[in-house]
Amino acid sequence: MMGSTTGDDGLVVLDSLDEANGQAVRIAVTLSAITLKPVRIQNIRRSEDQPGMTTPLVAIVKWLADQTGANVEGNDFQSQTLTFRPKNRPSARKLAKKEIEVSPGSMLANSVLHFQTIFPFLLYLGCDDPDNQKPFELRLTGATYSSDAPSFEYLDQVFLPALKTYFGVDVGRQLVKRGWDKRTPDPKCIQEGTIRFKVLPLKFGTTMALNNDATFCTNEDGLGSVDNEILSVDATIITPQELHVPLRENLTADIENRFPGAEVNFKFEESGFLDRVYVLLVAKAEHCRWGRDYLMGKRLKGCLISALSKEISSKVCKDLEDEVNRECPIDKQLQDQLVIYQCLAKGKTCFDSAGLKGGAESLDSTQTCNARKAATAMLPGAKYSEGNVCIGAGVVVGDA
Repeated sequence: MMGSTTGDDGLVVLDSLDEANGQAVRIAVTLSAITLKPVRIQNIRRSEDQPGMTTPLVAIVKWLADQTGANVEGNDFQSQTLTFRPKNRPSARKLAKKEIEVSPGSMLANSVLHFQTIFPFLLYLGCDDPDNQKPFELRLTGATYSSDAPSFEYLDQVFLPALKTYFGVDVGRQLVKRGWDKRTPDPKCIQEGTIRFKVLPLKFGTTMALNNDATFCTNEDGLGSVDNEILSVDATIITPQELHVPLRENLTADIENRFPGAEVNFKFEESGFLDRVYVLLVAKAEHCRWGRDYLMGKRLKGCLISALSKEISSKVCKDLEDEVNRECPIDKQLQDQLVIYQCLAKGKTCFDSAGLKGGAESLDSTQTCNARKAATAMLPGAKYSEGNVCIGAGVVVGDA
């Protein structure tokens, strides 16, 4: 179990023993950089085959350390203890003068994870007048498709729309080049991608909060039933050309079977390699959306196209149906990604079906539970009550 203690010098000691240790490091160091509260993280990824800090973790911690003038101990490959003591925040105006580039540490590092790590930090640097503040421009390189991280499409179609809908945070983004990790058997397909972002910091003295018009439930039902009547499904298909038609046919049939009457919108792109197959489905109700995807890691050569397309369609549609039937207003992957914003924000937020219905039972993943433990250790003013209703710490932009 993950625990924490706070020393006389304000050092938060985080004992990260659970499954999402990499995520615990990212959340803890990001919140340390925002609040200028020192943190020590122990037993990092100790249950992994290669325990300790990974190259991408080292790279992102180094970037945050450079921005905050932090004293850092243990930011080395396979180190199992990291101490991060930030000193100050950089000037938002100065940082915005040129494009920000973050070394990924490896061409296989996931650029979406790097963005999700530094994004809250950039928001909370703050500015006097957002209308006259030049946005931060980021250029991140690395993989945009990895088996253990969100894809750019998921970020673009699910994560960032959720931030805008729930917290009013808008982000400009552009996929310059797709990047594929080593999941494929063909090493020639390994490719470094590039993503660009534009981020405007929040105004000094303000706090994030759930938008007043954010809605999760059906208007007629006062019991808190999640609005999961699917009106449309967006299908993004990035595969070799020969899979486009059979996937369209199979997905059309499977979506109609699982979500009768839903409009299906297809977007097709060539992946450029036989071994590159990625499919994302985003189901949309009036108030909510859920995403599930499929990333193939085997050779397409020698596969029976008709059988493969049926397999992909069946798997991703079943996964999406399972998400919708959980009766949570967001999917499991998004739940853990929104934790840091819930804890930073002011007031109550809940993305859990039990909390919306006033109960105590939770369907949260281990990933989400671990994210909550790391965030509340760094922000003791944030609490999760029964049903996983979060009362945020209400961190004020610009305050230490």
